[in-house]
Amino acid sequence: MKYFFLPDWLVTILSLIALAAIVIMINNIFQSREWYSIVLSALGVLILLFFALRTPYCVTVTDDYIKVQSVIGNKRFEKAKIKIESITKKDLSDSYRVFGNGGFGGYVGRFRSPKLGNFKMMIVRQSDMIKITELGTGQVYIINYPKQLLPTSK
Repeated sequence: MKYFFLPDWLVTILSLIALAAIVIMINNIFQSREWYSIVLSALGVLILLFFALRTPYCVTVTDDYIKVQSVIGNKRFEKAKIKIESITKKDLSDSYRVFGNGGFGGYVGRFRSPKLGNFKMMIVRQSDMIKITELGTGQVYIINYPKQLLPTSK
C-alpha cells in the first residue's frame, strides 16, 4: 500500500523560498548579458531541480519490502534483510548534513550524528520516521513510515 506524507512547516517554507529563487534565476538566465551570470544561474537552477526531484513523494509498504519513491532514485528495502526501529526527532537533534538537502522539499542525503553515526535520510516529515539498518552492510537509513505501522517498542 502507498502512503503519502505532508511536509513539515519548515520544509514547506524553505521549498517556497527555493521555488522563488528558481524563478528569479530562470528570469536572470534570459535577461542577463553576462556569460558568468547565465552559467551560475543555470547551475543553481539545475542543482535545485535535482534536489527537488530526489525528494521522496511516497512510501510503498508490502509484506516483502518497503520502497521509498521519488522521481529520481527510488530505494527498496527487502524486509528480510533489514532491522526496523522507531526513531524520534530528538534522536536527530545533533545531526548535521554531510551532503544533500536539508529542508528544500525534505531532508535527503547523507547525514552524521554522534548517536547514529553516518546515515542516509529520505524524509519530508520528522514526526513519522523509522531507522532502517541493512543487516549485510550495516548502512543506516532514516525514512518516513506510517504511524500505524511503526514498531511499538524501541
